[in-house]
Amino acid sequence: MDEVKISTGFMKSLIAKAVRKVIKDKIGITVDITLNDIYVSHDDKGAHVRLNAAADMSQSEFAKITATIMD
Repeated sequence: MDEVKISTGFMKSLIAKAVRKVIKDKIGITVDITLNDIYVSHDDKGAHVRLNAAADMSQSEFAKITATIMD
């Protein structure tokens, strides 16, 4: 099993930017994401990604998320 911990600020900011774009494109919600830790492990069964993240958004964006979940 191979494991990688992504800890540089540059890489975490690139990944956070990609995650923000996917959320905006797929759900239509603008959210600011900060990635604290990223761990990736890979073996014959596949890859496992573990994130420690924080997200900030407006009340209206949060209401959109909860409405999406409730549908």
